[in-house]
Amino acid sequence: MLYHVFFQYNIITINMKNSDYWFIGMIVFFISQFSLAGDKLNHDKSLRETGKTAILLKSKKVHLGRVQSKIQGINWKDPVAVNIYQYPDHVGVYAVLEGTSDQLGLKDVSIFSVDEPQKRYQIKAGAIQIFIPIQGVQTHVVLKAISQNRVIGTAKFDIEYPGWDPSKISALGKSASQDKTFTMLAFRLTSINLFNSSGTGYSGMLNWTPGYGSSRFRIHLDLGTTVLKSFSGSSFFVIEYGLLGSARVVKSLWIEALLGMQYWAEQTTSHSPLVGGNLSYRWDENTKPFSFVDQIYLGYAAFLGTTLTTQEIKLGVGISF
Repeated sequence: MLYHVFFQYNIITINMKNSDYWFIGMIVFFISQFSLAGDKLNHDKSLRETGKTAILLKSKKVHLGRVQSKIQGINWKDPVAVNIYQYPDHVGVYAVLEGTSDQLGLKDVSIFSVDEPQKRYQIKAGAIQIFIPIQGVQTHVVLKAISQNRVIGTAKFDIEYPGWDPSKISALGKSASQDKTFTMLAFRLTSINLFNSSGTGYSGMLNWTPGYGSSRFRIHLDLGTTVLKSFSGSSFFVIEYGLLGSARVVKSLWIEALLGMQYWAEQTTSHSPLVGGNLSYRWDENTKPFSFVDQIYLGYAAFLGTTLTTQEIKLGVGISF
């Protein structure tokens, strides 16, 4: 039987045209966030120690102070972000200096801190980002710009961090190493495109996904529902339930595996297995675009019905409170 599928909430029906626009817009947003994730990963290469990747715990904005000299052609943003990172064996605190330049002559220039001369930072597309270790309330910074092994400029300034408290930073790191948490109020809003041998359709689904785990691995209950409509005009509910396991691959990118069942409350179909996987980009508390949105994901699932297999392409957002 060929199904025409739609999403309905009370008397609101989303037609095919609007759903397509929303679906395409979500894809564009996901790709842009994936690109931003790649930029952040490139920047964080300087934070890797012996192959160990740092995890961002907390971020705070502070001000630059007492600028003594500048590197001509580069403007440093103020305030700057001071990030606290958790390594497997210690906590590190870094100021993230961001500079901009509109001079093409600086494209072959690299900059380094005299405290870490082995780390060289390049100006790309008129921008540069430098990580400076923070050791106290005030950190004196000396940067040197070089071109063809010749120093062409020096910048000296202080980074003021009035909230510096080693005991609190250490405690933050310890809590991160034991960061297993339970999230009760977690939900997902999903747009689904469905395909099988009889035709195609689309739908929207609301899922409740409470979860437990750490910043590396989590397990979620998956309980969702939507409404489908056949060409005969009859509507029926679909209920989805199962387990969703997730693992952090790098930084904010996670992979997820789904194993569960779907119940189609229609005469010819009942309980059948559902298997699938997702790629998820998750924000932490300091980088959420909205106070309640914590992730965006793209996924695939196969509903192994008794008469035919339906493939589902999913794109959605996660919210939590």
